[in-house]
Amino acid sequence: MKKIIIPIIVVLMILTIIILVVGNKEQQKDKQEIKNIKVTTQTFTLTDNGTEIEIKLKNKNKKEITIKQINITLYDSQNKKITTIGYNKKTTIKDNKEKTIKIVDKEKYPSTTNIKYKLTK
Repeated sequence: MKKIIIPIIVVLMILTIIILVVGNKEQQKDKQEIKNIKVTTQTFTLTDNGTEIEIKLKNKNKKEITIKQINITLYDSQNKKITTIGYNKKTTIKDNKEKTIKIVDKEKYPSTTNIKYKLTK
């Protein structure tokens, strides 16, 4: 009986490890950073309701691209990170086209002097 159970347990452990490794690689593929999209800040406004950032995305690729997430990192005048704002709505931009997006955060960030963007698909 033990001769049968031990190989079964070993096979199940190997299968579990394979599933975990393959699943991790799939997540890494899903979160690839997009390089050929030019992002420019159109407006940065402090309102009564928080901070509004309007950005323009320009697709320089020869194919349509879908962006799953935009991370906006705000820095102060001494280049210290203030915060990162995440925008998680799917956005599709056709080849050689532009799209403008308005992102609203409830907090006010008056000391922002530099903004960096990271796009993932």
